[in-house]
Amino acid sequence: MLCLPALVLLLAASCAKEASESYDKFETLALGAWMEKYHPELVNNLQEEGGYYVDVLDAGDMEAKPINDTICWVKFDFSGRDLAGNIILTRRATDAKLAGSYTKYTHYVPYYRYCGEFNTSMIEGSHLAMRNTLHLDPAYAAARGLDAELQLRPGSKVTLYLPSRVVGGVSGTGGYEGQTDYTLSSGKPFIITMEICETIKNPLEAEGTQVDDFCKLAANGGLRIYSNDEEDAESVPMPADPDDELHPYHVAERWVSVNDTIPQVYVNLRYNPATDRITYPNPYSSPYEPYNAFEATQEKVRKALVERFHPDEESPYGGVESLTDSVKLDGTAKMWYVERLLDGFIVDTNIDEVKEIIYGDVAKKGSVEEYTPNDNQRPGAWYYSIPNLRYGQWAAVITTSTYGYGATGVSGTTSSSSSSSSSSNYYYDYLNYYNYYNNYYGNSYYNSYYNNYYYNYYNSYYYNNYYYGDSSSTTTTTTTTITTEVPPYTPVLYEFYIEPQDDAADLDEACDRVSRVFGLSAFSRARMVPKEMEAIREAAASYLKPALTQARTFKVEARRSDKEFPLKSPDICADVGGCLLEAYPHLRVDVHQPDVVVMVEIRDFGAYVHAAQLPGAGGMSKGFLVKFSSGHVGMVQRRIGSKSSHTRTAKGYKRWTNAKGNVEKLVTMGSPSATAMHHTIWPEVEPSVEEYLQERLQAQVERVLARAGKK
Repeated sequence: MLCLPALVLLLAASCAKEASESYDKFETLALGAWMEKYHPELVNNLQEEGGYYVDVLDAGDMEAKPINDTICWVKFDFSGRDLAGNIILTRRATDAKLAGSYTKYTHYVPYYRYCGEFNTSMIEGSHLAMRNTLHLDPAYAAARGLDAELQLRPGSKVTLYLPSRVVGGVSGTGGYEGQTDYTLSSGKPFIITMEICETIKNPLEAEGTQVDDFCKLAANGGLRIYSNDEEDAESVPMPADPDDELHPYHVAERWVSVNDTIPQVYVNLRYNPATDRITYPNPYSSPYEPYNAFEATQEKVRKALVERFHPDEESPYGGVESLTDSVKLDGTAKMWYVERLLDGFIVDTNIDEVKEIIYGDVAKKGSVEEYTPNDNQRPGAWYYSIPNLRYGQWAAVITTSTYGYGATGVSGTTSSSSSSSSSSNYYYDYLNYYNYYNNYYGNSYYNSYYNNYYYNYYNSYYYNNYYYGDSSSTTTTTTTTITTEVPPYTPVLYEFYIEPQDDAADLDEACDRVSRVFGLSAFSRARMVPKEMEAIREAAASYLKPALTQARTFKVEARRSDKEFPLKSPDICADVGGCLLEAYPHLRVDVHQPDVVVMVEIRDFGAYVHAAQLPGAGGMSKGFLVKFSSGHVGMVQRRIGSKSSHTRTAKGYKRWTNAKGNVEKLVTMGSPSATAMHHTIWPEVEPSVEEYLQERLQAQVERVLARAGKK
């Protein structure tokens, strides 16, 4: 009885082994029959070890050493299909496009894998082909001018017809960036076409050389390496004094050691996106946007950085020497960055303008990266470079994988998540609100409000247009997240902009200057926070503390221009109002004459929290010379406080409104043809001119704020 379980186990194992062997024999026969039918010329190219067939498309560079000459790393291009021709995996943009898996987030480059005596990370069949001598049919070889015994080397290109036993698992829902739901059914053969691009014996040495050569390019500014090696007579330690002629601020070379002890982490402290253009010796190319026009795309990115961070042409970026305080180890840097590989491919960025250029439609808006070196959780290159950067500075940093993503790199992945939100038209039935208020406060309190406000406004607008009965709906949003692959032993290049310290900008001075911009009727001091209710609640309670502490009553108003925000305006008001009542127990809600109006605005790039508006200069705006769509040229100006009937621009955008919610009228200035222009031309062009003037006014305010901040 004690031996029975062991006997059963042995029988089960024996059966499993026999089943496996039986399937291998069946698959061998099936694959052989398929080859006989579709590729009879390859039948005698059967490789004994592995049982796969090979077709040599290119023998490669016969002057180069074969892969099996030594242990090395191999870069090889790759596409894999099933026997029906369906693309399962690929490293090629064109094949990905055919398969419907192409994404702009994907870096379509060859695999970079270790190829030693034992296979560690490759499909077994491809490893066998690289490490073994391929035995070819003599007639096949002679017809193609090949040796009957061939070893793969740089330039070799082959197609392998692999049985499942040398394939392994090829299935999942992540795949190589964007290749979702790829599957090779279990026990099915796999066709691989691969090209050997390069063999590298020492990947650390290779990428170090790549980084040095990149910086040494005359077009990139040259390289100076600092060292404190006392045994090296030519070594020069990095001077601590910024006025020293050998300090990075003054030497001829633009790229310098990040310090004199860390190798191959280099920084360009004088980088300026307005004037510097980085040269990529082997730029990434693709048949598809945006990398099908590499130089044009890089120029768009450069201009976007300048326009985003230095829009005032009168006050351009002044360079590192115009700045003072450094981040240091205990400081916090608020950073905007563009992360690239050395072929120029953009791996990541938190700058929306760059995202739009590279990726097109962007599902998730970027936000500033807050980085404290002492709490380092980012690449080592950040730790060694950012503490020495100054607030308000641009810089470029290049690093080998040692201080980047490491020797293993980052795997490319694709994942999807879904979220649902529900809404109900019940909440637009303001009559129910009225009944609730009357029950709670008594009919006398809200009767006048109901008669004057509900019937005259809500009933005519909200009820008739939005209320369709008590119904609910659920919206499901699916978000796909793609992690861009960074191959092993890959250098990384960063472009950093460190925001000026918060106290460097004199907001009182800024407000004073803005208040004197002629044509601006009102403005607000606001705090910008991420579009998350927790952040909005915290900002409302802390940022508005001085006003709320002194007030007795308040109300919350919300504007939601980003209609994808999950909460509607009434819900935002209720949420923030409840938080403020809890934080300030002395307050009560007054929706008619509150002491403080707390405003929450949900916009595309963030949420804004502010209180009372501050008065602007107002009056008639300056005149602007405008070429109308009719071809006429005339002067126009905004008449502050005069209501216009046009509520939208010619492009369909909502026009700017003043503090009273009115769209202000644009008028033509006096000229010999003023009457004709006003009655004939003006009705056609007023909306588009409004858009033009609004853009001009916004630009003027931004320039004023920039100058105030620098002062």
